[in-house]
Amino acid sequence: MACPTDRRPLITVLTPCYNEEDNVDELCERLRAQFDRLPHIDFRHLLIDNASTDRTSEYLREITPAFTSEGMHFEVIRNAENQGFGRACNQGFRLASQPYVAMLNNDTWLMKNWDQALINALEENHLDVIGPYFDERPFEEP
Repeated sequence: MACPTDRRPLITVLTPCYNEEDNVDELCERLRAQFDRLPHIDFRHLLIDNASTDRTSEYLREITPAFTSEGMHFEVIRNAENQGFGRACNQGFRLASQPYVAMLNNDTWLMKNWDQALINALEENHLDVIGPYFDERPFEEP
């Protein structure tokens, strides 16, 4: 179940892209599946295409109607020239108006409950910023 577009998203998932035609589809589908299982969490997926020279731009243009027709907040910003990874991240952070922003690389594999684990840690510890760490255990294990 996609989030209804009449509710304000809680999380902006920010993904900078440059020549990621081999990865961007997988990430978008993983995010869709993750948030379909969490109907209580609205999200906005903001992709910053850094003037890709492969089929990334065309692919994102092709899939945008499918995501938005399902009621998802899915937005692509296309830069006229490659601004670099850091500037694309900053550009996305400036465009985010949600309480939480998650920056994900295109080749990120999402573990079950990744988003809720980060939100819980932020709120429980009164933090402004948090980063994940690599750990093979599922989030529900101590």
